[in-house]
Amino acid sequence: MVHALREAWRVARPGGQVIDLRPRGEPSHVGVVQNGRFTEVDEAEEDLGGYQAAREAVLEAVDLGLFVQPRVSRFSIKTEFTSLEDLREWLYALDSTVPRASYDQLVQRVGEVSEGLEAPSEAAAVVPFGLKILTKGSG
Repeated sequence: MVHALREAWRVARPGGQVIDLRPRGEPSHVGVVQNGRFTEVDEAEEDLGGYQAAREAVLEAVDLGLFVQPRVSRFSIKTEFTSLEDLREWLYALDSTVPRASYDQLVQRVGEVSEGLEAPSEAAAVVPFGLKILTKGSG
């Protein structure tokens, strides 16, 4: 990724900016939403190594003076699913290296929590994101 950041630096005009938007390298939270309120059941098992490597590459590019990092925002994106099957498919796509049985167990627990609630609920996932706006440095 440092190579890609070097290339972005090369083609950016002076003072140009590069946007780094990706999951923060923290597990996704899976649970239920009832009356607009999210209740976590568990974290999704996933390999976070790629996100952590990307974070380190951005830090290295900043250390090399390719970019300065003036702005950082942290936020989460909540996705509500119309069915447990939709949640299962989302989990399967999240990380294909995780055994499906692990995700199946998580979906089962979400279903059990949902059934135990008095008011209607939906399965949901909350993914922590980070947004960094990198301004071209002197390199």
